[in-house]
Amino acid sequence: MPYSDEELLADIRAVADVVERSPSLQDYRDHGEYSVTTIYRRFDSWQGAVARAGFEPRDPNTRTSNADLIDALQELADELGESPTTRQMNEHGRYWSKAYRDRFGSWGDALDAAGLDPIDYNADRRVSDADLLDELERLADAVGGRPTTTQMNEKGAYSPETYWRHFGSWRAAVEAIGFDADDLEVARDVTNEELLDELERLADAVDGTPTSAQMITKGAYSPETYRKYFGSWNAALEAIGHEPHHRSTRVSDGELLADIQRLSEELDRQPTSTDVIEHGTHGLATYQRRFGSWSEALKEAGFDPNADQVSDEELLDDLQRLHEELGKVPSILDVEAEGNHGPTTYQNRFGSWSAALEAAGFDPDRGPTDEELLAELRRLRDELDKRPSMRDMTEHGAYGCTTYQRRFGSWSEATAAAFDDDTRT
Repeated sequence: MPYSDEELLADIRAVADVVERSPSLQDYRDHGEYSVTTIYRRFDSWQGAVARAGFEPRDPNTRTSNADLIDALQELADELGESPTTRQMNEHGRYWSKAYRDRFGSWGDALDAAGLDPIDYNADRRVSDADLLDELERLADAVGGRPTTTQMNEKGAYSPETYWRHFGSWRAAVEAIGFDADDLEVARDVTNEELLDELERLADAVDGTPTSAQMITKGAYSPETYRKYFGSWNAALEAIGHEPHHRSTRVSDGELLADIQRLSEELDRQPTSTDVIEHGTHGLATYQRRFGSWSEALKEAGFDPNADQVSDEELLDDLQRLHEELGKVPSILDVEAEGNHGPTTYQNRFGSWSAALEAAGFDPDRGPTDEELLAELRRLRDELDKRPSMRDMTEHGAYGCTTYQRRFGSWSEATAAAFDDDTRT
């Protein structure tokens, strides 16, 4: 049951009694009973909470300097031995992460201003799917049921982000260890706090205000669950201190191209479509709609889409490597999980996944499994930010539409098998 406002305010007063003054944020971290995240969510700011508790807050005209913010960020980085995430700053730092977003534009820009390395969201790709699922099963046994992202953060060996990078979403990972998708969001199992914890985690992962589409592809719950609990997606965003997205504000071509430049600077190379999906401010489909294709968007941003292009030989060598390591002909799923290049690269270069396998000396007639076909539909859905059509599969997918029609009876039956049991679509 959520804590009442009065319980939270009473605890602030108890801390004031201990420190014998109007308590600071650090005082509350040291002596308070509840999470400072809960305090911020409920009262919008620490100053607001202190005022509600009956104390004189700090002079609102006294503005924390950029130097103070940077010092606090560097101090926490020294304690952790790595660049902190927004979650770590909220729990352990001197200031709230929102202060950095407001002052510097984004968490990544704040890290850069402090001379710290950006968060390496790919560092954990080396762990195997099997190890991740073993840990998830261990956690499920420990908590006596379906584990949540909050429990993984508090008691698990890996971060929830690691699971959505490997499995596409927390939901998919939990399903992989045998939990029924229909039981994932039973109302009595989900609290407001858990939903907001997950929304904050996602905001941390995307380094900004998350969209409902990002919750669908990378989150543990569906946007509809947030609408049920908070009335709207924007109301949920406001509950974690983020400004809602305004659909009426159309992003300009200049803003889209500027984000490509930003990615290039952060990655120190020409960004790929995968970089946009994982780290971009705008969706890949937005670039495709606005410029006709990702290649054309790159050209408009001043890049050469063919520069540093991997050779056919390198692509085929990587398929051979996977074959030797896995002891079987690699599948689309294998390439996504273990390969150095994405399935779309093979499809664009060789015309189809089957043609790529044939070029590598493998028998393409073995055909993809049903799960591989469905996984490709879901991958394409994530890439295009919509349910794919037959034309989408023809233009961007790894398999032919006739393969789906032959295997599932029709295109409609194939998409039903891929998406109709998924409440997030």
